Amino acid sequence: MKRIAIVGMCLALMTAAYAAEGAAAGIGEEAAAAIALGQVKNGRIVTTEFRRSAGGLRYEFTIVNDSERVRIDLDGADGTLLKLERHRMPAGAPAAVGGGMAGPAPAAGGAAASDTPVSYEQAREIALARTGGGDVVQIEKDYKRSGRVIYDIEVHGVDAEYELEIDANTGAIVEFKREWYDDDDDYRRRGHRRW
Repeated sequence: MKRIAIVGMCLALMTAAYAAEGAAAGIGEEAAAAIALGQVKNGRIVTTEFRRSAGGLRYEFTIVNDSERVRIDLDGADGTLLKLERHRMPAGAPAAVGGGMAGPAPAAGGAAASDTPVSYEQAREIALARTGGGDVVQIEKDYKRSGRVIYDIEVHGVDAEYELEIDANTGAIVEFKREWYDDDDDYRRRGHRRW
């Protein structure tokens, strides 16, 4: 009986912590995409990355139009513009650079249309369920030439690093790689010490 109560308390604490993290997650993907698309006339999102680092949450977008490729970094908490790099594209160059394809088209009013049923948060949950927990250090939404949309996710676990590809339409894990920590550098990087 005590075990059930302890397990219940642990689950309640984990749920509360996850809810607090979600509340602090910031502006969300659609709002960030709308802000980024507002910086580029007739732009289309080619890649989207969502990163969690010591500096906080960050969205990184690559947006293209007929004449330029633009890299935009936004603060994930409030949408503040952190970086804007414009690169002229040569005449006749394909609009989708870097192996991607056109991302979500702007909806009326310049907001990004939701282009996949699986959100960043759901992809994160799928990755953590598959790896048994850890720290999600990078999530990147990649638009493939084939038309498929994939989340590339990197997770640092206690004893290994994981790389996953998750289909953004179905939530299926397309690829799973695990690299066990095997030398002192990996352990030191993760903050562990060998005794």
